[in-house]
Amino acid sequence: MIPAFGIGPYEFAYPLVLIGLILIPLLGVWYYFRLREKRFPTLSLSETSAFEGFSWKGTLRTYLPPILKLLSIACVIIALARPQLVDEQKEISGEGIEIMMVMDISGSMQANDFRPNRLEVSKELAKQFLDKRQFDRIGVVAFAGEAFTLCPPTTDYETIKSFISSLRDGIIQDGTAIGIGLATALSRLKDSDAESKIMILLTDGREQSRRYITPVDAAEMAKKLGVKVYTIGMAGNNAMQPLFGVLNISSGPNLDEALLNDIASTTGGQYFRATDNSALAQIYDTIDKLEKSEFDITILDRRSEAFRIFVLLAFIFLCVDFILKQTLLRSLP
Repeated sequence: MIPAFGIGPYEFAYPLVLIGLILIPLLGVWYYFRLREKRFPTLSLSETSAFEGFSWKGTLRTYLPPILKLLSIACVIIALARPQLVDEQKEISGEGIEIMMVMDISGSMQANDFRPNRLEVSKELAKQFLDKRQFDRIGVVAFAGEAFTLCPPTTDYETIKSFISSLRDGIIQDGTAIGIGLATALSRLKDSDAESKIMILLTDGREQSRRYITPVDAAEMAKKLGVKVYTIGMAGNNAMQPLFGVLNISSGPNLDEALLNDIASTTGGQYFRATDNSALAQIYDTIDKLEKSEFDITILDRRSEAFRIFVLLAFIFLCVDFILKQTLLRSLP
């Protein structure tokens, strides 16, 4: 089956016919060299001022007729390719998913067991996850020792990605307040009327805050609100982390996997462990497949034939060529 080929709102039923347009420049080159090789009789005159007013007519007589013929041939080829005006409409119905991404930006996210470091990799793969979504409202919460809403739920994915790109270590108090991060995200989801609501929690540490709300309490709140939490533990086996401006070798991950697993199981989500860049990419891909929006899409494809205009243009070019030859560009016998 020949794939569809289109230009703007037009598609061609027989696109291979358009290959014939290659003949147009070839014929133009052939005619040009034919003129150069053609021999004309010469006549020597002492003065040519009497003929100067007629030079433009000779130029038109030489070049305009072949140009008109080439244009008519081009129009015929396009008409044979059968151009069609396509009016495509989509009718979309269904419920999207509301997603809050809860991202750890604590100092330990500068560890280099992920290249170039945990924070930069988490930002890049979060943006790639956004590229796979279509109809969902997505927001972002960033946390360290405290939490804040980086972007409320929206379908403007380019704006979300620009906010994620701006994340960096040190913009809020350091630490790991997982419970506060979850609670902040829940405050954005509690009034949502979306059919499905989820959170994706990414962290590389363990709860260090004893203020406000614990991660277990936040998980129970999420369960009552019908919010599913997918948790991602991000840590390799050994990493070098910046400590007072000097690289410090960590003997192993400071990751509370039991807590992250408990949060996920309480809310009906899943826990994943990412040990390197590719593993984290696979986790985001898995979550993307698990949580897909369900939409009913009806596509209306209406086409109208547009070849007639090109047939008419070809006829007009030939008529102009004939009329000019019989009048303005007529050669004397």
